[in-house]
Amino acid sequence: MYRWGAALLALVGCGRIGFDGSTSVDGGAPADAFVGKWSLAQEVENQADTTISWSQDTAAGTVLIVAFNLPPGGDVTALTDAVGNAFTRVEAATSTDFQGPLQIWSAVNTDDASGDIQIDFTGPMPNAQVAWEVSGLTGAIDEVAALSDQPTTTTPASVAITTSKPGDFVVSIVKTETIESLTSPEFAADATIFFDGYAHLAANTAPAGTYQSRWTSTVSMFCTSAVAFFSD
Repeated sequence: MYRWGAALLALVGCGRIGFDGSTSVDGGAPADAFVGKWSLAQEVENQADTTISWSQDTAAGTVLIVAFNLPPGGDVTALTDAVGNAFTRVEAATSTDFQGPLQIWSAVNTDDASGDIQIDFTGPMPNAQVAWEVSGLTGAIDEVAALSDQPTTTTPASVAITTSKPGDFVVSIVKTETIESLTSPEFAADATIFFDGYAHLAANTAPAGTYQSRWTSTVSMFCTSAVAFFSD
């Protein structure tokens, strides 16, 4: 009897009988819980300028994301920096309304201290730009969404974007006449500049799903763009 009792205890302790392997031994987080990988290193913004200056040196391997508010007829044609990062425009993320387009660009940073970003453009100078440096991303894009010429409202919502994996870094932008405040708690407000709202999904462990940033504003038409970047 003693040998059978000891064997039974061993099986229970090893997780073979009545042991829930999805939780840690001390009752903490599940053993297979998703671990967030990205971290926002810095965010900067400015208006009516041809240069974006980081607040601190960038780090190799991070992803650099830049969003532009452009006036009618304006177009960003290239971004360059000291280390030759290959910035590309996320074409499907471009949206527009009566005040002009929104654009989003990105690049994987190839070296430390990449320096200021120089903006090449045609037509009128960009109204404003917001830039993020994010570690823990691959640079690959999971999903892109955009809506143009949305109807007049005082509660604009960004375009809905559906992520396919947990832990994406999601940038969500609403371009309207005068943005006031962010009202969706799952997002973190980054900037309200030149009347627009810029935000990112706050949790680096957010599950795959559909997300929208929601705002209050004066009565206005609007456009909106969003991009989700893979963390692995």
